[in-house]
Formats: sequence, C-alpha cells, structure tokens
Amino acid sequence: MLRSLKRGGAGRVLVVGSANIDIVLRVNHLPKPGETVGGGTLHYAFGGKGANQAVAASRFAPTSFIASIGTDENGAQMLKSWQQAGINTAGVLLTDRCSTGTALIMVDENGSNFIGVAPGANQELQEHSVHLAVSRIPLPDVILFQAEIDHNTVKYLADGMIPGDPLLVFNYAPVAPPILNDLNGLSVLVVNETEAGDLTGSRLENKTAIERAAKNLRARGPAVVVITMGDQGLVAATENQLLYQMAPHTAPVDTTGAGDVFCGTFAAALAMQHELPEALTLAQCAAALSTTRQGAQTSVGTADEVREFRRALRHGLPIVIT
Repeated sequence: MLRSLKRGGAGRVLVVGSANIDIVLRVNHLPKPGETVGGGTLHYAFGGKGANQAVAASRFAPTSFIASIGTDENGAQMLKSWQQAGINTAGVLLTDRCSTGTALIMVDENGSNFIGVAPGANQELQEHSVHLAVSRIPLPDVILFQAEIDHNTVKYLADGMIPGDPLLVFNYAPVAPPILNDLNGLSVLVVNETEAGDLTGSRLENKTAIERAAKNLRARGPAVVVITMGDQGLVAATENQLLYQMAPHTAPVDTTGAGDVFCGTFAAALAMQHELPEALTLAQCAAALSTTRQGAQTSVGTADEVREFRRALRHGLPIVIT
C-alpha cells in the first residue's frame, strides 16, 4: 500500500511556495457582505502558505525553502525569522520589482477566518528561478508545494523536474482557477473538503461523499489522496485502502494556518520514513495544537510539544474503512 511513499535519503524537505506579511484583524464576528464590524484589534504576522508549511516542516526535518520576497523591511524580517527557525534560505529570491506579498485576514472569536491576498513578490517565483535555486540547496527527499504560486511553476514541480526522484506532495489550494488536470505525477494530493468538492464537481455534504471523492481523486493518479475536514478529522485514500482519522479534541482560538501546519508536518514525517498512518496522526496533532494559539507561524509547536500533545490526548492511528 505504502511502498510508493518510501524513499531512502537524509530526510530532507523542500518547500516551494508563497510568503506574505499577514495583517490580521480580530473581530467578534465575521461581517456579512456590506456590513462593517467595529471594535477589532490589529496585529501583523508572518504568513503565506509556503512559509507556514516550511516553518512547520522545519520542526521535524531539515527543511529548505524556495520563495520570492521583496527587498523591503517586511521581506528582511521574514528572511531573518526563517533563518532563526533553522530553515535553509539559500533558495529564497529577493526582488526590488515588487513588495513582499500581503494577506489581509479577519478572524472571529471562534477562530474562523476570511483571507484575501495581494501576491506581490510571490509572482516573481517562476520556474527558471526555482531551477536555479535548487542548485543552491541539498537535494530533497520530499517536495511540498501549493497552488498559491505561479501556475507554470506548479506544473514544473508536478512534472518531476527536480532531480533525485523526491516524493511530490501537492497541497492543491486554492483550486480556482484550475491549474493541474493531470495528477499522475503526484505522490500525495492534500486538499480540504471544500477543495475536494471543487475538484470533483460534487457537493460533499457528509463523510460518505468525502470518502467517495477521495477514491475518485486517487483514481486520477496520486498514490495517496488526503482530504482534511477540520474538526471532523480526515480521510485518506490509497490504491487499496481508505483510512479515517478523528480530529483531536481542542478548544480553538485561531485556525489560521492550521492546514499549512498539517501539510508541513506531514511532508516532514514522510521524509523521516514514517508510514502513512503515523505521518497523518503526527500532522493532525501538530495542526490541532496550532489552533490553540494565535497566528500562523507563531502557533507552530516544536516537535516535543506536538508529541507531548499527542500523548496527553492519547490520539491513535487512523482506522481502516476498507
């Protein structure tokens, strides 16, 4: 079942993706269209799906990050924070043609959020710059990337253009507009239930529908498909098995970046040669722990914290459905 996910190597992860400065407004409730919600509090944080995932992966495995940021103060501070986290930043591109990407985030008292992004320097992350950046970092065992970067760059990565036969883990988020029709080269596809519904053109109103969507997506080529369902857990489909994992019980204060924490930890666990059930469990615990803290990258727990969180909850491995 899992032979296609096993690789030898040094357990290295490469994350290719976006990096943003997050401008976060915390409010009592998220506004309806045309509504103004007052009484909020404002703060700034480092974000971007790629950067969030790189920070999460770096807690468990040697991690390199390829991204594009501006030469402005926001970019300089982000670069410093990644280096302090132990991330190899030799592949980070600095550009003076665009400002560092910016995300506007509204978070309510329940931890739900709205997010809008101005990509800025992220648009400079083209396939030729990724090709050059790879030569400056150790060859990875796992590559994790998302759809928040240039679509040609996504296709370049999905086509397996990085040498060394690494596992390709694609977090297909966001799914609009469509980027990849051919998913055959992917080792793992990770999406949430909304994204899975968009990719399959179906309404996923219950777990049975989500299980069906996981099987359908896996039939399109990836060795494994993982559909995350927030506090309802996750479903994973392999060639011959379907797995279900309940979510750890937490009292979330901010869900921003939780999906990214899942993806980064999951990629690191695969790089460390964990079997799929263990990788899913570790990633789910890391994501759940992050929701109990404010922010995206600031909410990522250490490896010891995640393992202790798992032990305290006695959160076990996924169950086999079929």
